Amino acid sequence: VLTLHGGRVKGRRPVGRLDLPMLRMHAIASAAHDDLAARGVVIWSLRYAVQGWNGTTASPVADAQWALARIAATDDVPIALLGHSMGGRTAMRVAGEANVAGVVALAPWFPPGEPLGEVAGRQLVIAHGTRDHTTDPRASRRYAEDAERAGAHVRFVDVPGEGHALLRRSAWWNRFATESVLDVLMARQIAMRETGYSDPLAYLGLTKEPLERDGQPVPLRVSVGASDGGIASTRATWVGVRSPSRSSRRTAWSRSSTSCSPSSRRSCSSTAARST
Repeated sequence: VLTLHGGRVKGRRPVGRLDLPMLRMHAIASAAHDDLAARGVVIWSLRYAVQGWNGTTASPVADAQWALARIAATDDVPIALLGHSMGGRTAMRVAGEANVAGVVALAPWFPPGEPLGEVAGRQLVIAHGTRDHTTDPRASRRYAEDAERAGAHVRFVDVPGEGHALLRRSAWWNRFATESVLDVLMARQIAMRETGYSDPLAYLGLTKEPLERDGQPVPLRVSVGASDGGIASTRATWVGVRSPSRSSRRTAWSRSSTSCSPSSRRSCSSTAARST
């Protein structure tokens, strides 16, 4: 899973680790961590170089493409993209990348004239609160309808009374995000089985040996919120940061619960206007 946080319509300032859109996505990813890790699914989190979309530059799109290429260089696995707000828009723009299985977009930002990404054959889940006054739930529904006509497998969910920050039903959103990314990956697993792929579990990047509880295999897909006592899971999370530079973009990845600050590209520290 690659998480993509929100941002601003315009903005060239570097994204800080305490920026609100970054923190909101971090909270969702953290809530999903144990359920995904128990199934061998790794979460990669990207921090954009700059805060804004910035018109035709579409700044976070290049960052997401960079992150997907970085993952592909080390792990031959399908990726479920999980994006909030501007992150949902970014995810749709890169949905056609070879290693993307599908997209889960939470309160995505689709301005008028937003083109469809290469979504044919992709699993798309879009959820939007009916009281979101920052991004338009009607635009999300139109995008979902257009994507379905273009050949995507689409699920659209209206969330009554919810706003843009996803805080009124935060526990529900956490469960929904976790279940949805598992659904996206499971759909790819089923597709690979149907096409004769010899090891769909390995293709998903999951543990090759089944997890066990009291000597019995634990199913890959279980209800979120069920007790998983006795299953050991690592706290390690892949975190990626694309840092801005006038002359070049330098990269830093750390397999730990840390992220690297753009202002100090070589050191890592623990992670604890209108936004979109």
